Amino acid sequence: MSDHCSDDVPREPSIDRRVVVVRDRYVPSHPHARVGDAGVLGTGDVLTRGFSSDAQFAAYAPASAKPARLSHASLPLLAAPPRMQLFVVDVDPPDHVATGQWRDDVQARAAHLPGNPFGFWTRNGARIVWTLEEVELESGAAWSEWYLFQLVVIAAVTGIVADPTCSDWTRLHRAPHATRDGEMLTRGWLSGHPGVLADWQPPSLTDLERAAALGYLTARSASWRRVAPRLIEPSPSTPDAPNVASMQDARAPLAWARRRLAEAERGMRNRTLYDVARWLRGKAPDDDVRSELHAAARRVGLSDSEIRQTLKSALAPPAQHAPQGAA
Repeated sequence: MSDHCSDDVPREPSIDRRVVVVRDRYVPSHPHARVGDAGVLGTGDVLTRGFSSDAQFAAYAPASAKPARLSHASLPLLAAPPRMQLFVVDVDPPDHVATGQWRDDVQARAAHLPGNPFGFWTRNGARIVWTLEEVELESGAAWSEWYLFQLVVIAAVTGIVADPTCSDWTRLHRAPHATRDGEMLTRGWLSGHPGVLADWQPPSLTDLERAAALGYLTARSASWRRVAPRLIEPSPSTPDAPNVASMQDARAPLAWARRRLAEAERGMRNRTLYDVARWLRGKAPDDDVRSELHAAARRVGLSDSEIRQTLKSALAPPAQHAPQGAA
């Protein structure tokens, strides 16, 4: 992966968060990666260096001595789980049209972001980057849930509506000074400094504040209206969830969970497995949940390794659901 430095790109020493950088978003992922497709750089370099390609950076550290882009299919093949290094947030304007008024509004709100993250403008929006205390990825579903809750915190504190579709841990982010269509990008800074990234240390929210922020987001974004139900655990009082208090045993909750999994759309089955397993904590013996949901998940096409990883994360004690160092 070749690159070069541009005189008009600010240069700062690299910091110690080292992440995978790929030539462009079309490079194949592990185990099909080719030599030269990916490299490893400190975030200071990633965010200031001028690249001769459409360079993209990941939020994770290299998984082996041979750096490569990772995908969900890579997980069963890795000797150890990926280590997440960055919390990267995209902010898009309505209809993806970044007017001057919208940029002024985001600039004012960015002053209230937790810590002092580095933010920069993109072609049609903005991107904000924090570092994380090194976090092992438990499962894609657990990371996605944690990520979305952090966006709720950002909305509660600043009113910034961040893009929930970036919650996939595999997502790549274009470097500020990549080259597109033969021209190196020049992006202005929104906040902070690329050489001194802040750790993500969010303030805690009350249940009422979290609910209010989620309502604020759903009122302003169709994407949030689609994902908001994922952040609300099924309640026994809802029409399609069993009334556990009136049951003689745990069979009905398990049957309900199997039905939800069988009805899940392709692409949402692992997410649904995680959701129903979490909801079943305390409502049925863990061994029964693992056994019955594992069988149900296999019937809808999930792999054994994916099922085991998701159930392990979903049935962990609540304190283990947030990445280390993040509330």
